Order: sequence, then structure tokens, then C-alpha cells
Amino acid sequence: MPPGQTVFDDMLRDPVVFENETIGDFIVQRSDGTVTYNLAVVVDDVTMQITHVIRGDDHISNTPKQIVIYEALGAPVPRFLHMPLLFGTDAGSSASGTAPPSSSSSRRWAIWSRWCATTCAS
Repeated sequence: MPPGQTVFDDMLRDPVVFENETIGDFIVQRSDGTVTYNLAVVVDDVTMQITHVIRGDDHISNTPKQIVIYEALGAPVPRFLHMPLLFGTDAGSSASGTAPPSSSSSRRWAIWSRWCATTCAS
């Protein structure tokens, strides 16, 4: 990681600041030649000309690494939105498919979807 900070404006929160010294260097290709998640998603986003990345809070720690990769490739950095994870009635992630989301989660998801569609379009 370069010295200093990586700062980005998450669309749901104040600017997010990471001290690069706390992240350290990271690999982008394994010894067997396969690429890591962080490189793969950035190359995919650049190839598909993604302008907005909407994902769960559990991926916020990946963001500074990915920003450095975008910048190293000379590619535009998309806007990021990290939203709270939705949980099913058994307290497991509804994304896991183990339990359907509750009706209140479904309503929250519908509200988030409408908000994202309106906000990200601008």
C-alpha cells in the first residue's frame, strides 16, 4: 500500500478513512497463478464499466485495496455504497439461503432498492 490514507465517500456514511499502514501489502496473484478476489472484482468492474458498487458492510475492508488497484490500472474509481446486511428470522444472513427474510426485512429491502435506484441514477 502506498503511504498515507485511502479515503472514499461511501454513499450511506461520512467519508471512510483507512490508514494504509494498517492494511499493509497484499497479494493480487497466488503462487499457482490464480488471481485474488480483490484483483478479479476490479478487473471485472473496469471491463463492465461499473460506476456504482453496492454491497454489504462486510466488504468495506476490501474497498481501500480495490481503490489502490483501480488507481494502479489508471481506471476510474466507482462510487461505493455499503449497506447493512439483511438477516433472516433465525439471525442468519438472508443471503445464505437458509431462511427467507422476514416481511419487515423485505419491506426494508424494497425501500433500500427504491432509494438506491433513485440515488445511484444521479
